[in-house]
Amino acid sequence: MRKIIVILIILLIFIPIVSALEIREGDNILIEDRLSESLYATGGSISVDAQIDGDLTAFGRIIIINSPIEDDLMACGGQILINAPIGKTAQICGSSININSDTGGDLTVIGGDIIINGDVDGDLRVMGGNIIINGEIDGDILVTGGNIVINGPVTGDLAITAGELTIKGTIDGDVNAKAEKIKFGKSTVIKGDFIYASNDVLFNEQQVTGSIIKKEVAIKTYSPINNSGWKIVSGITLLLIGILLVLVIPKLSDRLADNIKTDFLKSMVYGILTLVVVPVIALMLAITVIGIPISIMLIFLYILAIYLSKVFVGLYLGRLIMKKSHIVWSTIVGLFIYLILVNIPILGGFVTFLAVLLGLGTITIWVTTKKQIEMKPKTSIATKTQITKK
Repeated sequence: MRKIIVILIILLIFIPIVSALEIREGDNILIEDRLSESLYATGGSISVDAQIDGDLTAFGRIIIINSPIEDDLMACGGQILINAPIGKTAQICGSSININSDTGGDLTVIGGDIIINGDVDGDLRVMGGNIIINGEIDGDILVTGGNIVINGPVTGDLAITAGELTIKGTIDGDVNAKAEKIKFGKSTVIKGDFIYASNDVLFNEQQVTGSIIKKEVAIKTYSPINNSGWKIVSGITLLLIGILLVLVIPKLSDRLADNIKTDFLKSMVYGILTLVVVPVIALMLAITVIGIPISIMLIFLYILAIYLSKVFVGLYLGRLIMKKSHIVWSTIVGLFIYLILVNIPILGGFVTFLAVLLGLGTITIWVTTKKQIEMKPKTSIATKTQITKK
């Protein structure tokens, strides 16, 4: 218990909590006046048309930044467009990301289609499907993706895992690449060593100043994401799904999290029963031909409930620490705590199992309670009818 408390305290130290913080929520959020403090915004569409002197934390379907952010940026959403400079570091995740301005510190991007046109005054870490880097990177680059194109100059080292890699700029450091296909442009210059693992490479040896080292290609098929990569992607995915879920059903999410708080042991017991009983029922239904569709649907809902249970447990943890905060902020903090705990050796397995039990339990309690409430009016109506007949 003491270890968990220490971890939570450490996490709180690293969570950026500022004394002056403006919170805005809504379907369409438009920032037209300059803000002297940090901004936390959640909504469908978020547009920043005035300078923010602090940090910006934004979660929305569409996020457009047209004015400078003096400090850090954290943005997650569907479509993200950044047309103004970011003063310090930036963490961005979304399906379609277009960065047309400079970043004053390290930049981390996770998404589907990613285009980086601005310069980065720090290290660049990118994970995605189609990635195009046109800006100048004043640091190292770590990229994992499908199709990757690097057009701009890089002052540091380059480490890439890709399906297809194209390098057209000047790399001052070493290049370590693993891809199905590697191609250099006519103006490409590698001032350091070129270390690669690929059977399909197109380049001129005169383009490399340092050593050229070919590594054995263990497998021909491309594995875009390693174990650490999967953990990052799964963590980001859980955060995005959690944010979306609490935005869609805020009252129900709060109720499920509150069930864990008020009925902790009851939630655990119900979770154990659900974890064991549901697969047995599904198996019994699958024995009969008529019950196969119901069995498949039951298993699907069972797996979905197990996954979503992490969100409600995360919200429960967030509410313990930040009781009066917005539900989205509590969910983010709680899920960050959960993700840290589950990656601690030995303790992680126990936390994951406990989260599943509590999450399944609170969902089961809500379902059974809801059915009991729905049955009460029917019973009273039936009783009144019988009395009338008599």
